[in-house]
Amino acid sequence: MSEPAKINSRLEELESYAESLNILSEMGRLYNMTDEYDAVFKITAQYTPKIIPAAKRASIVLLDDHGQTFSVFALQGDAAIPMGRKIPLENTAIDKCISENKLISTSNISESGYADHELLAKAGMCCVINVPLIDGGSIFGTINIAGEKGFNWRDEQLLQKISAFLASTLSSRMLFNELQKAMYNIRQSIHYAKKIQTALLPDDKELSDLIPNHFLFNLPRDIVSGDFYWVREQNGKVFIAIGDCTGHGVPGAMMTALGINMLSQIVGEMKVEDPVQILNSMDVRLMELLRQTGHGGDHGVQDGMDFCLCVWDKHSDEILFAGAKRPLVIINEDGLKEIRGDKYPIGSGLYNKKTFTSHKVKIKKGDFIYLFSDGIIDQLGGDDMLRLGSKRFKECISKLHCKKIEDHLVYIENDFLKWKGSENQTDDIIILGFELIPK
Repeated sequence: MSEPAKINSRLEELESYAESLNILSEMGRLYNMTDEYDAVFKITAQYTPKIIPAAKRASIVLLDDHGQTFSVFALQGDAAIPMGRKIPLENTAIDKCISENKLISTSNISESGYADHELLAKAGMCCVINVPLIDGGSIFGTINIAGEKGFNWRDEQLLQKISAFLASTLSSRMLFNELQKAMYNIRQSIHYAKKIQTALLPDDKELSDLIPNHFLFNLPRDIVSGDFYWVREQNGKVFIAIGDCTGHGVPGAMMTALGINMLSQIVGEMKVEDPVQILNSMDVRLMELLRQTGHGGDHGVQDGMDFCLCVWDKHSDEILFAGAKRPLVIINEDGLKEIRGDKYPIGSGLYNKKTFTSHKVKIKKGDFIYLFSDGIIDQLGGDDMLRLGSKRFKECISKLHCKKIEDHLVYIENDFLKWKGSENQTDDIIILGFELIPK
């Protein structure tokens, strides 16, 4: 062959190889358009003869019966080995390919002696290439081509590329499906946790019975919340509390369950009614439960909660208030009054000594009382992506003294959404506003 002829032949080979790679790329594009394993296998079988023109038959073989048999899962071309029929693996080229974990190329199948080759020879095939399909180190089948003429080294290389491409796609699909399944299970668990948390909180009827004139803005950042509210009537007194636990999501929700349980025990079972004693008891119990003994804690679990509680004697015009890093706010026609809680949280072994203070507060008709977590204050937004802040929040609610209590929720929610804009919610939010009318 002359030199120009050799160059032309080489150029034709390169053009053919480039075209094969383009078709391989097209096959990959089709992979991305489907989530079905069956479709991926069928696409591969369909496109393999286009990528390797010498292949008159292409098949995907998968192992069955713990590796004792195989069956054709996808096929393009002659059905010498029918789809779905189980073939014993022993004494086949498929077996050799899998056991040696390498490409097996047979140029004259009529003399190979393999059972599967005998079936292909009857269909007029004379040469076969088998390549293992490997996922995570395990062989789960083979990709195979058969032809009437011999294959060359480039055909072998292309089939190996197809095999690697297919295995990689299946592996990513399997991983994606496993992640989807894991995420689904996690979401189901969290939604069930939401049901449990909702069952622990006072329902609408209980809230309305104890504090008829109220609104509740309860907006978890995630499905479950690290904020909680709690109300109870006992001996003619109404106990109203808000808790803001460390964290949000599931960890925060676990802390809310501890807080609600402690309140039920201290107030409901132990009959403690003084707000300071209740806070002190919660503090001691939470530190014991989380093993926050000594300064700094032994185990480094410094989770706790900010908390505020008011106790109202229904026949009185006074409420008793105590707060752990959370205030009580009263708005009326005279303006806004804030009674700050103490600087210590409930729980956490980071403090040598804590002191909680009781505040006696006179109330009258037209006073609206607010208890709230810091979620709305910490919300990022506005033109400059700043915290909404305590000052802005108090300016917002101070304008509401002349409005009905049910209108407070609408105004606050709209103001919050306007401030937040398109930003993500920063933290869990809970605001309980109410008016207490002595009997």
